[in-house]
Amino acid sequence: MPKEYSEDFKRRVINRYEKGESILALSHELCVSQGTIYRWRRKYCAVQTPSRVYTPKEIDLLIQHVKKMEETLEVIRASGFISAVPLGDRLAFLEKLYRSESGYSVHTICEAMDVARGTLYNHIFRRADKAAKLEDEAKLMLLIQQIFNDSGQ
Repeated sequence: MPKEYSEDFKRRVINRYEKGESILALSHELCVSQGTIYRWRRKYCAVQTPSRVYTPKEIDLLIQHVKKMEETLEVIRASGFISAVPLGDRLAFLEKLYRSESGYSVHTICEAMDVARGTLYNHIFRRADKAAKLEDEAKLMLLIQQIFNDSGQ
């Protein structure tokens, strides 16, 4: 029959593990199987990030939330509504987001609207090139008009 351990004992073992003791050493010293300590580690170990410490329960909730969001995104993509919007309209919207200080990365906004990043960059930079070309043409037209007028037509 398996031996029952108190929650306090389990947490003390995991605290020692988190301080650097090996699972093998803890297993031998406390006469607890390594597999049991590994299960406790999965259950009780917190995940440290630069901004916060997450408990295993919080990680499970985050995983559930991510799965739900992925399913929602799949439904939206399967509906075809995004792809039904003309590419030019999507590019115009993405360009507006790109130029604003929205805080979204280019990768994120392009993935959300189902547009390749290269397509967005080509759209933005071609427009910039086209604007520069139109400006140069306007200057040339003024010069041509001035030469034409100065030469007596």
